[in-house]
Amino acid sequence: MKGFKKTIILILTILLSFVVVSCDSNTAVTTTNTTNNTTDSSAQEILEAAANRVIISNQDRLLESFDLPAEVNGLTITWESDNEEVISIASAATATGSALLYAATVIRPNQVEGTATVTLTATFYYGDATYVKDYVVRVPVEEDATVVDTIAAGLELSLGTYITWKDMTVIGFSVDPDFGAAGFFFTDGVDIMYVFNSTYIEDITIGSVYDIKGAVELFYDIPEIKNIAENVVEVTPSTGATATITPTLASIPEIINNHTGYDGDNPMEITYYRTTGTVYYNSSLGDYSTFLIPAGTSVLDKTNAIRIYYKGNMDAVSTFAGQEVTLDIVLFGRNASSSDWYAYFFGVASDITAANLTDADKLGISESQLASSYDIKSSFELPMLIYGDYTSVVVSSEISSYLSYAAGDFTVTRPDVDTVGTLDVTLEYNDESVTLTIDITMKAVVVVVPGDDIFISQYVEGGSYNKYIEIYNATETTVNLSEFTLELWSNGSDTIASAASATMTLTGTLAPGEVIVIGHSSGTIYTPDIINSSVMNFNGNDILILKHTGDIIDSIGQIGNGDIYGADMTLVRNASVIGGDTNPDDEYNLDEWDSYAKDSAFDLGSHTQE
Repeated sequence: MKGFKKTIILILTILLSFVVVSCDSNTAVTTTNTTNNTTDSSAQEILEAAANRVIISNQDRLLESFDLPAEVNGLTITWESDNEEVISIASAATATGSALLYAATVIRPNQVEGTATVTLTATFYYGDATYVKDYVVRVPVEEDATVVDTIAAGLELSLGTYITWKDMTVIGFSVDPDFGAAGFFFTDGVDIMYVFNSTYIEDITIGSVYDIKGAVELFYDIPEIKNIAENVVEVTPSTGATATITPTLASIPEIINNHTGYDGDNPMEITYYRTTGTVYYNSSLGDYSTFLIPAGTSVLDKTNAIRIYYKGNMDAVSTFAGQEVTLDIVLFGRNASSSDWYAYFFGVASDITAANLTDADKLGISESQLASSYDIKSSFELPMLIYGDYTSVVVSSEISSYLSYAAGDFTVTRPDVDTVGTLDVTLEYNDESVTLTIDITMKAVVVVVPGDDIFISQYVEGGSYNKYIEIYNATETTVNLSEFTLELWSNGSDTIASAASATMTLTGTLAPGEVIVIGHSSGTIYTPDIINSSVMNFNGNDILILKHTGDIIDSIGQIGNGDIYGADMTLVRNASVIGGDTNPDDEYNLDEWDSYAKDSAFDLGSHTQE
C-alpha cells in the first residue's frame, strides 16, 4: 500500500508540471515562509509540488497587471496582497478560456514613494489540508517625472519637463482679493520658485516641507510651475528638513539693476531681498496703490520703484505711508502694461522696521488701525496695536448695559432695539497718548417671525478682502450648523455636475431668528462669526450654494452664467423672503434683494423678516 501511495503522488506531480500558470516565459520562483496545516505527508507533498510550480514572472520588476491562478489541476488557491495600493487582487476569480484566474492590478508607486516591495500570499487547498506560501515581488516607481533636490537643477531642464522638487519649504501664498488663492512660493534655502496652482492651498502650511511636482513654463519670461497637459501639479508632505532662505541686502536701484534685461533666453530669477525705502501710497490707484521708492525721496518714479503686489500683504505696507521702512520682499517681475517692478510682502506690520519715526508717528500708525464706528452683535474685540497699548477703555452709559469691558475682554448682550453709544479708547506709546471716541451701535435681537428655512440673508462683495455672507435661521428651532455647507462655484461654472471651487462646513449652532456671518480673514469692515478665506474669495460672477445634508437650500448666481451680477456691492435679502432659491440653474432673481453701495456693512449681524 505504501508503494501505491508513492506511485499516486508521482503521477500527480507529473500532471501538475503541465498546468503551471505564470506571467510570461521569463519565469522565476520565489519560495519563502511556508506553513503546513495537515499531518498527512502525502497531502503536504502534493501541496508543495503545486506551490513550487506557480511562478510569478519578473518578480523583481513587475511593471504591468497580471493574472494569478485560482486552481491548479483541481487544487484551489486563494490570494492576498499586503499592499493593496500597489497590487490589488480581485475578490472573485474569472474564467479565462480553460483557466480560472484572479486579476491582479498593478499601480506603480510614484517617485516620491519609491519602489514598493509587496508580499502576495497564496493559500493552497487539498481536501482539508492547506499550505501557505509567500511570493515576494518588487514594483518599480512610475518614472513620470525627473526628481531634483534644488530649484536650480530643475530650471536647468527643458521647459515643460515634468519635475519633482524634493523637500521644498513653502514660504508664502499668492491670493487675489477678488478671485481667491492663485498659487504659492517655495524655497530650497537658496532660490525661490512659484507654483501657479491653488488646488493645495487649504492643505499646505507656510513653513512646512513638501515634495512638489509640476511642469515649468514661462509667464512673461518668469518661470512658474503649473499644469501642462497631463502633467499636473501634485503636492505631497515630506519629512525633509525645513529650509530657511536669507534675504540679499540691496537698495531699490540695486534690486532693479540686478534684474533689468531678463527675457525668454535669460528668465527672471525670483529673489528674496531685504531693502530700505519710503512707502508711497495713493489710494486712488486701487490694487496698484503701494510702492517702495528710494529712501529720501517722496515722488513716485515707476522706473525706479517697486510696487508691493496686492496678492501679498499690501495693506500692512500701506499702513506706513510716507515712512522710511526696512522690510523683506520677494521680487517677482516687471509688469509690461503698467511699466513697474513688483514684489510680494509675506509678513505682517510688525515685521516692518520703520526708521526715523517719532513716538507720535508710531502712535498715529496705531490710531489708523481703529475704525471710527462699529456695529456690534455677538462679540467684539479691539485690534492688536502695532505700536503701544490700550490704557483706558470707557463704555458710554447709553450702551453700558449691553457692552462691558474688563481685563482686556468685551462682553456683549443684545438689546431689544438698536442702541447707540460711544467707546472712549486711550492709546499710549512711551510718552505719547491719544484718546479716540468711537461710535458704537449695539444691534438688536431679531424678533422671530417663522419662515420656511435657513437661507442667505446678506451678501457683501467689497474692496480688497471685504467678502461676507450672512445666513439667517427663519425656522422655529435651533439648528446644528455642522449639517450645513457653503460652496463657491467660480466664474459661473459650466455645470452643477462639475466640482465646486471651494467648500466649507459651518460650525456651531444657530437659534431661531438669529444670523451668522462668515467672512475672509483679511476683511476690515466687520468682525465675522466664522472665518474662511477660500469660499470667502468670491467676486461678482461667482455662484454661492448653501446645502443642508447635501441638499441645496439656497443659492446666489446662476450655474453656467458667468455674467457679473454682484460686483462691488452689498445685497440684503428682502424682508418678504421666507426661503432660499433651491435651483441654482434657474435665472437669478435680483428682485429678492435690496442693493447698497460697495463696502456697506451697516446691516450685517441682523436680519428683518416680515
